[in-house]
Amino acid sequence: MSISSSNTKAKRCRHCNAEMVKIISKSKRNLGRPYWKCFTTYRSIIFPNLGATRCSGYEWVTAANTPTESDIQNQVYVKELNAYAEVIHILKGINTILLLLLVLSFLNLAVKLMKK
Repeated sequence: MSISSSNTKAKRCRHCNAEMVKIISKSKRNLGRPYWKCFTTYRSIIFPNLGATRCSGYEWVTAANTPTESDIQNQVYVKELNAYAEVIHILKGINTILLLLLVLSFLNLAVKLMKK
């Protein structure tokens, strides 16, 4: 990991609202990919004897035209909602058919009772 010294606008951590540092990944999987990392440490108010805790905040740097993780997740949600809507549409059709069959059964029963 290497820390960037560029004068880009600092990003705020969504977990603790501290200023984040821009870093370039050195891992095999994300080699050269920039991300924001929070290095804030704090002591727990509830468990002060546990020592310092480091904030887990990080966020990948994205280009303006690159979809963010939330954009991708929203696309997945839209696809899921469309699939659910299609299932509901099919179920409504089945419900209508079942209702018609029920009405026809009652009419058939009524005709049989009238014949007696």
